[in-house]
This record gives sequence, structure tokens and C-alpha cells, in this order.
Amino acid sequence: MSTGKIVIGGATGLIGRAIVKALIDKGYEVFVLTRNPGTARSLPIQAIPIRWTKSTGIKELKRYFKGAAAVINLAGAGVADKRWSDAYKLDIMASRLDATRFCVQSIEQSDDPPPLFISASAIGYYGNTTSAQGESGSKGEGLLADVSDVWEKEALIAESEKTKVAIVRIGVVLSNEGGALAKMITPYKFFVGGPLGNGEQYLSWIDRDDLVRLFLHIIETQSSGVYNGTAPAPVTMNEFSQTLARVLGRPNLFRVPEFALKLLLGERAEVVLSGQNALPERALNEGFVFNFTELEKSLKHQLNR
Repeated sequence: MSTGKIVIGGATGLIGRAIVKALIDKGYEVFVLTRNPGTARSLPIQAIPIRWTKSTGIKELKRYFKGAAAVINLAGAGVADKRWSDAYKLDIMASRLDATRFCVQSIEQSDDPPPLFISASAIGYYGNTTSAQGESGSKGEGLLADVSDVWEKEALIAESEKTKVAIVRIGVVLSNEGGALAKMITPYKFFVGGPLGNGEQYLSWIDRDDLVRLFLHIIETQSSGVYNGTAPAPVTMNEFSQTLARVLGRPNLFRVPEFALKLLLGERAEVVLSGQNALPERALNEGFVFNFTELEKSLKHQLNR
């Protein structure tokens, strides 16, 4: 029996696929916003694709928002997918703003707007910092901080007496289906794994299963405000690489120096050289229980070790 309707953008990504499955398993009717309905074939057959582009009229989209329990927006170009040319940096920003603005305008113009709009953001909001950051932490510096800040402000435009807005600042998501973990594992497979940069930068991780459960918690409690989508035990890059090597049964010897990463990645090196010590204070205060609070347990879970 359906427990309500959820509309989600960015559903075919690493996080979105898992959220869609969890919502369907819970009995929700799930509508998926996508530029290419063909990509929705990777989702459970119960997910209903809705094609949307910049030219799609708000009138067409807002009818799907009518009566929805929540709208979730995860859409945005991957920050680590390509070298940061000037054009791609614009795409990182525009892809997030365009999708968010589209959702916001549809909510604003809906005759029966959803009571909750959940927008993804990133812990890059805090910039490069080693000091612990709860959700009240201040904005940092750099492209990722600027993008996250503008992204969140755009989402908050949807806030009204009828619609709450929740922001989830997502950390490094650990999953066996790709993302950052897959990239980190590759060198270890060839026995050349090791920490990146000086290794002192913080890595605020979260098991994908816990992140999905956090999104469901926000939906079921109809909560608003900012959440850090991270586990309560951030680690340094040195600690992460040591733990990953131990789980994989591989050596952890070959540190990649900062200058080499900058030569290889250009400005994109910011993604791995900067770090955030982000704590999920909001979720913990609300009694949310993380199943994976230890990095090694999460890695073993995701890598079937």
C-alpha cells in the first residue's frame, strides 16, 4: 500500500538509485525527474520517469508535484568527474542551480505544493578546515564552498508557510557501486596505494546505507533545516588510507604528494587536498542512530569483506 508520492531529481546517481529503491521498498510511489528517460532503466521498474529539460514548462511539472509528500533534488554535475576548466566550473554551478530553480519554481507555482523540499548540498560548504563543524559552522572559502552556498540559498527560496526546506550537506559517500571509494581502491589493487597529499586533511565519510536512512528520517519526520550527511567519526586521510589498506589486505606505502596531484588534476585537486571535519550534530540530537559509526565496519560492509 502506498504511503505517499515522492518526486526526485538526480535519481540515477550513486545516492539517488539507493534512495529510490528504499522509498519503493517503503511503499512510496516514486516519480523520477530525468533529462533522458532511458537512464531511468537502471532504477526499479516501479519508478515512474518524468522527462524534463530547461524547455519543459513549469505547468507540466507542477502537476506531478501536486499531492507529493516530498520533493528531493540531488541533481548536479560531478565535481570530480572532469578537469576544472573554466567551462566545467560554470557547469558545476549551473547544473545545480538550474535543477534547483526548476524545482523551486514548480513548488512556488503549485496549487498544492509539497510540504517538504529536500535539497542536496555538500560539506565542501565549510571549506578546508580541521576544526569540527556542526551544522551551524560558517561558510569556508573555495569553489566548493561557493557552489554549496549558492545552491543552498536557491533551495531556500522554496520555503513558505506550506513548504519546509531541508538541506543535506553530504560528505564522502562509501559505496560498492562506484563514487569516491572506487577511485580510492584502484591504486591498492595494483599494490601502489597510499594517502593523498600530506594526509592530515579530514575525510568526513558516510556509509551510503546510513545516508539513505537519513533522507528517509527527514521525510518521515517532515523536518527542515540543515543536516550534515556524515558519520559521527571523521578521520584523517592518513587514517582512512591505513584502514582501507588493512581491509583490502594491501600495503599502504605510496603517498601521492600535493604537487603531483596538482599537476595531474589541476584545480580539481582541491577535492582531495582540502578536508572537512563535519559532524552530524542535528541527526544525533534527533535520536537518529547510525548503523556504521566505525570506518572499518562500513568498508567491510560495502566491500563484502
